Order: sequence, then C-alpha cells, then structure tokens
Amino acid sequence: MGKTAGLLLVLTLALAGCGTAGSGAVDDSMLLPAQDMPVWNGAVDWTVGEPQDAPVLQACALPDLAELGASSQASQDYTWEAGGMGGLNVVAAFGSDQAAAEAAQLLGVHFSDCTGGGIISDLEAGSTWTTCTPVGGTGECRFEFAGVDAVDRYVTVVAFSLTAQDANYTEDPLIDSLEASTARISGS
Repeated sequence: MGKTAGLLLVLTLALAGCGTAGSGAVDDSMLLPAQDMPVWNGAVDWTVGEPQDAPVLQACALPDLAELGASSQASQDYTWEAGGMGGLNVVAAFGSDQAAAEAAQLLGVHFSDCTGGGIISDLEAGSTWTTCTPVGGTGECRFEFAGVDAVDRYVTVVAFSLTAQDANYTEDPLIDSLEASTARISGS
C-alpha cells in the first residue's frame, strides 16, 4: 500500500486518542459510537458492524498508517440499517503533535489526489473530500466521503460510502463527526 493510503489511516488514528493522551496509545474508547457517525438525509441510522458489500473506501483506499509513523491505531466499521452504506472511523497515535499534523497533511494530499480535488470543506487541522465512481449503466454512483483531522498526537479519519443517483447535502456531512472524534480524543 502506498504512502498516500497510509496517510489517511494515520490521520484517523491520531484523532481517536481521547482518554490516553499521556501514554499516546489508542484504544477502542477513542472510536466514535454509532450515533456520532455522519447524519445522512436527516437521519442517523448507523450500527457498529461490518460494511455490507465492500470496503468503505475503494477509490480512495486508506493508506497504511504505520507507514506514516503511527505507533498504535484502532478502527471501527459501521453499517447503515437500511442497507447500502458503510462507515469507518480510524484513530492513530503518533510520536508528537507535529508528526500527527504532518500525517494529516499527507492524508489530505492523498484524498485530494484520488478525488481529483473533490474537497468539500477545509477545517483548521484537516479537510473532507468526496468522490463519485459511476456504477456501470445504472445511472448511479458509488459516493465515498472521507474526512481527516488531527488533535495533539492523534489523527482521526471518518468515512462513509453509499450508492445512489445523487448525494445532495446542504452542509458537510462529516464535520460534526470529525468534531465529535476530536473531542473524544482530547477528553472534552
């Protein structure tokens, strides 16, 4: 797996570091509960579990965060109850705040490259992206949304995918989840 894919995973791992900021280790308590995953069409219908049909991120696969310098990481898959959607939260710990920030930047480059610049929002320490891969002859796309943020020595990645004719939203669907993730990591 290339460095770009590793950057995305490292970013998520750093963000999920709540509760263990002193040790720098990541544990499952840093991962988002299902109710903090992105709202879609006014609903939150996620459960913890495996994505239904394929990896959440395919067009923009997560890099190996260890290759980006992560010392520990945790991840959680989510499933949308109505089907057809999968979600992911990854949190990674790095040796320093600077190393986490650099990993988040690398993940940003990775997502920007693989989405063709499909950025949705710029955040203080990260950004969110989306891409659409047409589903052969159906008039639908496989949409992938990914967001990366860094806090202290941690990186967090929140992502989800769905297949639909369109993916209209009035606000970035990832911002609230990234903020919840960074809050869990920083213990606030």
